[in-house]
Amino acid sequence: MSCKKWTFAETEILKIEVSKGTPHNEIAEMLGRSKPATSWKARMIGLAHPKRTKRWRSEELEIIKYGYAEGKLIEEIAEKLGRSISAVEMKARKLRLVNPRFWTSRQLKILRKGYANGVPLKEITKRTGFQITSVSMKANKLGLVHRTRAKDIPGGGAGRIRALLKERLKFYTCKHCGCCRFAFIQIDHINNDKKDEVHKYGSTEKMYYAYYHKPEEAALKIIQPLCGNCNKIKGYNFRKFAMQPVRLQALKRIAKAWNKELECFVCGYKKDLRALEIDHIHGNIKFRGNTLYWRILKMPLEKVRQEFQLLCVNHNVVKKKGETWLDIIKREESEMEN
Repeated sequence: MSCKKWTFAETEILKIEVSKGTPHNEIAEMLGRSKPATSWKARMIGLAHPKRTKRWRSEELEIIKYGYAEGKLIEEIAEKLGRSISAVEMKARKLRLVNPRFWTSRQLKILRKGYANGVPLKEITKRTGFQITSVSMKANKLGLVHRTRAKDIPGGGAGRIRALLKERLKFYTCKHCGCCRFAFIQIDHINNDKKDEVHKYGSTEKMYYAYYHKPEEAALKIIQPLCGNCNKIKGYNFRKFAMQPVRLQALKRIAKAWNKELECFVCGYKKDLRALEIDHIHGNIKFRGNTLYWRILKMPLEKVRQEFQLLCVNHNVVKKKGETWLDIIKREESEMEN
């Protein structure tokens, strides 16, 4: 394959544009050549781009030194200098500057992931460049709990610490409907930011543990007591979720199989059908969503009666495996007698 020779005019244009600092890809487009060919020709005739990186002035170096001495964040120093964070970090490393109070976003990410995944502290110190005492102090400030220390949490489980939190904050009554059965009460995040909070603390268990140790007023600004039904409807309203037609048909078919109305078979709840759930009596959950709804619609009524029932969120939470709605009513009656 023959290469197109460079003319005198093209070589002169190349020299002029390189001296101006024009990128090679733009010069190549200007001359109708490929970028590799343009770069190769520039090297062959001894041309090189002027350095694009700005030289560090003595004033800038002084700003870095004073910034590190005062414990400022690297993001603040970089913004003040008009340079990238990596450039400032690299220059500080060359100047052998040490800032025990400074944590970059990358180092904080390593710390959070390390604590959540149970990475040994020695390994976290290697990755972040901080001593163990600095790592522990920063983790305590952020409310992080190391995975290996999860056994120190009262009860050792999210369910236990959640129950303790409900008792401490006196979450005995639903804020919306007034339901006062303790087993039905759930902890709801007022601003619908549970996922962000779990991500912040590393796990649900650690999140509830942090709330447990917060002042009562501070905790009540974040969470509130809602029963399962109200909590479910609130979440649906936040996401603007409407009942799917195929799901409604499946609910009606289950009600028909049991010869019941479209309501919770235990308590008769039917205020908002979005709080009704399709319960698998024997707990054999193989299908969900639309696949499950279509299977219910195609099943014989007798089989639907054997496998499914309608329960509100509250009763689905307290229902035990293998119990039908009749068993739940009998159990609740016996509990009230006792």
